[in-house]
Amino acid sequence: MKLKDARFVITTRQRPFPRPLDYDPAMWPTIRAALSDLLKPGTKYRLAGLALSSLTPAPPGLFDRRRSTAIAALDALVARHGPGIIGLGGVAPKDID
Repeated sequence: MKLKDARFVITTRQRPFPRPLDYDPAMWPTIRAALSDLLKPGTKYRLAGLALSSLTPAPPGLFDRRRSTAIAALDALVARHGPGIIGLGGVAPKDID
């Protein structure tokens, strides 16, 4: 994660995910924690960046087949009709943006 403030000072932090992930909503708690560690109250920021590295396929879990099928169907609907057509149940739009 990288932040550039109004004075062009760049601050970066790295944080590993606790386990391999193949489900992007599971990434957001770690990303939010890294961002909150970087933010300084009263500072104005002009740029925020996020990079993911060392990406490898996550091993399938015992109960992941249903979720993988549902995510594939969700991705197909979004690809065909656009991003506003459907969302994840139980995931608020503020958790995705």
